Amino acid sequence: EVTTEDVNAAEGLLRQARYLVMQCEIPLASVRAAISRAVELGLPVILNAAPACPLNPGFLEGVYCLVVNELEAESLTGIKVTDLVTARGAAEHLLAWPSPVVIITLGADGALLATSSQVVHAPARRVKVVDTTAAGDAFIGGLTVALLRGFELVEAVRYATCAGTLATTVLGAQTSLPSGAEVEAFYRDELS
Repeated sequence: EVTTEDVNAAEGLLRQARYLVMQCEIPLASVRAAISRAVELGLPVILNAAPACPLNPGFLEGVYCLVVNELEAESLTGIKVTDLVTARGAAEHLLAWPSPVVIITLGADGALLATSSQVVHAPARRVKVVDTTAAGDAFIGGLTVALLRGFELVEAVRYATCAGTLATTVLGAQTSLPSGAEVEAFYRDELS
């Protein structure tokens, strides 16, 4: 179990980082402590609020980007996400919280990016789905890599959608995570 003391002990790593990526599989007090410290250090924070957990708007203070799937969006907003219209409604609800960027992953339908100035749908390419176990993790990894590479937000979400889509084509969790070269080729193919 990750404790707030563990977070404090990781300060050296945080000082070397360019982003902090968190999820809710460790105690929420530890997640919040890490977010607070990252904000103090000027690090942008990406929070994947998974698995669905009871968060309040104050918990997101300092979070740059909130990423949720349909079920997590419903858990936080009470809006059942069934299509792009309801996804947009949930995203707009979440934009009233402190995070300036909200992304809702939509499985085979890709992802919806929402900020105060834009709402953009990044559709997923149709593929033969074998296993969706690691799709969300691949999406978060792809998003972070794209942002680190300097992609604009819309393109970063498209890149992340490619990573998540590729992960569904292979059985397993770790074994399904695509390589950077695989994601890059899939993304370039999407652009052409």
